[in-house]
Amino acid sequence: IAGITKITDAAELKEENYKYIESPRDLVELGFLIDEEMGKPDHEKKFIIIDSVSTLMIYNGQQAIKQFVHSITGKMKAWKIKGVLIASDDTDDHAINYLAQFCDRTAKID
Repeated sequence: IAGITKITDAAELKEENYKYIESPRDLVELGFLIDEEMGKPDHEKKFIIIDSVSTLMIYNGQQAIKQFVHSITGKMKAWKIKGVLIASDDTDDHAINYLAQFCDRTAKID
């Protein structure tokens, strides 16, 4: 699911596995598309990578992203799937510490 393609006027791939939201500000649509994909019969083979939490924070602010990540990680546990949240090194430490509580493990890559 691409969140920035439409606002940059980049070319969209017209394949079944590619989905686009209008803007990275539209967390409702992003959450809906994630729910839709995870609801497909082959969901056991899937995982979620959110790249990048930092970019989503630029467009939505910390509180909205905290709520979104809390919701998505709760659903991931219910769906019994794994995932990765990626944040850049310059992301506010308070936000990272808050989001880390919803994760099984954290890693900092230098």
